[in-house]
Amino acid sequence: MTGGALIVLALGAVAATAALAAIRLARARTTADRLLALQLLVVKAIAALFLMAAGLGAEALAETGLVLALLGAVTAAAFAQGSRGVGR
Repeated sequence: MTGGALIVLALGAVAATAALAAIRLARARTTADRLLALQLLVVKAIAALFLMAAGLGAEALAETGLVLALLGAVTAAAFAQGSRGVGR
């Protein structure tokens, strides 16, 4: 297999697991479950961006993935602070 074929195969695997994460998001009952499923979708989006950056040689896609990772981390931290009642 060539490098491009492996990237396409990996993107397919990421898309399949993202679909499963979307199902989990739809079936989540609590806010924490929904946030975790959404975080998983963010990780899948980041993986897809990095794979596309590697396949296309587009550095901007990798930088976008890094920004998305930082935003996901901030979101999780804000939720954790809010769920503990800190700052209220």
